[in-house]
Amino acid sequence: MTARQPGIRALRILLIASLLLPFLARSSDAGFGDLMKKAKDTAAKATGQKPAEAPAEGAQVVYDDVTLELTGNRLDHVIATLEKARAAGSGRADLLAKLDQAQKERETLWDKNGKQIEGARTKRDDVAGCSRENYQQITHQRMEEYTKKAMGDPAMYQRFAQAAAQYNEAAARGDTTAINKLHEILNAEVLPTREDSAAVRKKCGTPPPTSAAEARIDELDKQIAALQDQIRAVDAKVADAQAEAGGMTRAQWAMALERIQMYLEAHPAKSGSGSKSGSSSGSSSGSSANLKRAFSEAELAALEKRLEKLRVLLVG
Repeated sequence: MTARQPGIRALRILLIASLLLPFLARSSDAGFGDLMKKAKDTAAKATGQKPAEAPAEGAQVVYDDVTLELTGNRLDHVIATLEKARAAGSGRADLLAKLDQAQKERETLWDKNGKQIEGARTKRDDVAGCSRENYQQITHQRMEEYTKKAMGDPAMYQRFAQAAAQYNEAAARGDTTAINKLHEILNAEVLPTREDSAAVRKKCGTPPPTSAAEARIDELDKQIAALQDQIRAVDAKVADAQAEAGGMTRAQWAMALERIQMYLEAHPAKSGSGSKSGSSSGSSSGSSANLKRAFSEAELAALEKRLEKLRVLLVG
């Protein structure tokens, strides 16, 4: 599956989804009790708390350890946090577009050349396995020959014993330079020669070269991995920005955004602003009555003052 460049609404979902706030479709004509219960239920899910009981239809909003008053200062911080999250997510759409392009190109190349590439890679694996097995056999055989020769030659045995003692001393000191030098001395006696390598190549064959299509796919794989890392880094910045909830807990932050969304849905953008127009006068009247129970007068005034900023950030 390839990634697609998100639109404005998709970006808005990106900025809010990590706080576990699925903005479910709701009617602006719903009663205050239903609206508040749905908001509290969503906020409760953020922390695994027990869902809230629906308040009575005639009840006014009650502030508690989850429902905080949306003062002007608190709304200003919500706006600042959402703006920071949006800024942190800038460039993500471009990265997704590049990722989509790279994945499509790779898919096209693989569709045309996949079987040949798989065949070449299988052949290389076979050659590598055969070569490794034969080189191990040669090394093992040379090691046995060297040991037998050293056991029958006192002078060689003395050199071998001295080299072993030096190796142990170097290992005790952690002297990697001395250890590597001693390895080179031993390897010179037991490692395969050029003649051995020629014999192995003759027996195991030569691995097929990398085709232009395979080289391009390898390059695209690196690009795709790098782009995915960059996208994850952007998402981490967004999450960090969203985590700064101005002293609010996750449940309080979730509840605040749910109530703001409730307010925005009761105030849809007018025709000509790029969004659907408001509801009928009858439903507007019912919505207004619900809002007066869902928000205090001070909250309504603060929300009205910041309506357009909130609409841009949460509706797009």
